[in-house]
Amino acid sequence: MFDASDRTTIWGGASLYQVWHKRLQVLVSYTIVAVAISLIAWVILLALSAIVGFPGGVIGSVPISVLIGALVSLLMLIFSKWSSTVGISIGPLADKKAEAKVKTVLESICTQVGVAMPDIGQIDGAAIEVASFARPRKHLIVLSNGAISALSTLELEAVLAREIAKVRSGLSNYDAYLLVPRKLLALITLGAYPESVTLPIAQETMLVDLASLAITRFPPALISVLRKFRDEGTFFELKGASAKGSSWLCVNPPVISGSKTLLEDRIAQLEEW
Repeated sequence: MFDASDRTTIWGGASLYQVWHKRLQVLVSYTIVAVAISLIAWVILLALSAIVGFPGGVIGSVPISVLIGALVSLLMLIFSKWSSTVGISIGPLADKKAEAKVKTVLESICTQVGVAMPDIGQIDGAAIEVASFARPRKHLIVLSNGAISALSTLELEAVLAREIAKVRSGLSNYDAYLLVPRKLLALITLGAYPESVTLPIAQETMLVDLASLAITRFPPALISVLRKFRDEGTFFELKGASAKGSSWLCVNPPVISGSKTLLEDRIAQLEEW
């Protein structure tokens, strides 16, 4: 998937991950949302025209419908970061010693790469998981109970560096913009989406793994974490359709199928690197 020139890019300190295609995803996603809302608005306006004599008709209602779709889509984009953690129960770290450890490691990484220190939160669950969210004022990194208890200091540094790599590249911001369309899709499908790791998400996950090497530069630690995911054989459970729409933000996406194959591919890629 990657060649020697990519390896030189990573070890030269530059980020392999580029966000131009993420911008395209945001544009396409919100265009689809705008079109869907415009069609709904058009049908409603036609119904009002037929029932109460609302002016416009079939052709005249189109500009108003398009305007409604564009405005609603724009508002969803503007408020996307406020909805980033909707459906996910996040609290402060319960163990003060663990909190001090996480903050020390995270502060060291952030100082190294020049990124503002994010907030830290905890999600309940025995499975190992780490995720990050872009919020309006400050980024948030959350760890599960399982991650706090099972990860060594080096492993903790590896997964936190991976999340900071997303912040540094700007990927976290585009992930936040995509949360609303993906959560809507999850709600429409009653939680059936996402039911598998799609090829674009798989490729993005592997690219972020590599991008994090420019920060931690100790691949064995991240490999160790991925092996723990594989050996554990369980995935973090996100309850509710809205929460499931955020699943791809996790280090180990908690989806139904394709995850084990993706883990093996990620481990093999890092071992070759």
